[in-house]
Amino acid sequence: MSSTTPANDLPANLASLLRSRYESALASGSAFFYPSEVHNLEQSAGNITLNWTVRRCEALRQKAEEKRRKAEQGGEREPMPTKPAQQEGGQNPNDVFSPPYDQHLLIAELGDHHTLLLNKFALIPEHFLLVTRAFRSQALPPQPETLALSYRILASLPSEDPAQRLCFFNCGPDSGASQPHCHMQFVDLKEGGGVLIEGLLDRIERDGKEMETVHALPLPYQHFVHLLPSNLKSLPPTEVEAKMGMILMKLLDAMFSARSAAMEQDPEATIPQSRPSWNLLLTHRAMHLIPRSQEDFPLEKENEPSEEVGPLSLNALCFAGHLVTKSNEEVERIRKREGGVAMILAEVGRKPVGDVTVAATGTEGGDQ
Repeated sequence: MSSTTPANDLPANLASLLRSRYESALASGSAFFYPSEVHNLEQSAGNITLNWTVRRCEALRQKAEEKRRKAEQGGEREPMPTKPAQQEGGQNPNDVFSPPYDQHLLIAELGDHHTLLLNKFALIPEHFLLVTRAFRSQALPPQPETLALSYRILASLPSEDPAQRLCFFNCGPDSGASQPHCHMQFVDLKEGGGVLIEGLLDRIERDGKEMETVHALPLPYQHFVHLLPSNLKSLPPTEVEAKMGMILMKLLDAMFSARSAAMEQDPEATIPQSRPSWNLLLTHRAMHLIPRSQEDFPLEKENEPSEEVGPLSLNALCFAGHLVTKSNEEVERIRKREGGVAMILAEVGRKPVGDVTVAATGTEGGDQ
């Protein structure tokens, strides 16, 4: 059975509860784990060296085939809804994150507003989700309460290295979001070396104000980051909520400032009028925000029908340093791609804007 916990508390045994629910869900056939092969890449991007992992999972072939069939049938991408689908018989058949839940996937109900669920289809063991009980669109930023709870979940889980655990959020139609209902995702990346992109945090200048400002990492795409206070874990829940909400607002402000600067520098540039898409990364050390221009990267060559190679669907996990493919051929295409993984991400991200998102030296994160 699941546990019900007050909003300001987490299960004291969350790690063991997560493990037991995961093992039970696998045994019952309610959840599935798809093994994968992890390839480590070390690549140069300008004057820095970046580490990436590329995870090859054969099970993704079927997902790619379903996506291809829909495209051939002329299916347009449906806009991400801002309200739930029509209820039938008291249950939303199209919203897997609304109650009643599959009891094998339910980890815990946290107060009146949030639920912890296992990811039904896992490429990483014990991949789980924090979802809002009532429908809230994934096209909207997570609320401060959800952000604060996400951080407290991260902080409560034991790990050999805190840098191994990641919470991420895909916002908007071009972010790689798979469900329209608000959900934060949690993974332990110990097998892949942790949140690899955070190796760049050491390049942020320590000037006494580094904890108060938004920085831009030295990458060929916009990647904003705000360091978290070192005492955040010890603060009362209400203060954590206030700080997390403020940090997200500063990151969003940086994104919109960069969008405005891009228009000023290139008046002919096309900036979409719809809600922006972006990815969010949350760790013990920082909150990251990466604006997006598109979801997929065309890894295949023009007029090259192939079951081995197709467009890469890229979500927040990729910007943490971890890509997922379906074949060895795709792994090799990524390995040999001019400019490496960083340039692939640049194609689906947003170009840096001078004096707004890139430090003058190009070796340290710029400030907002």
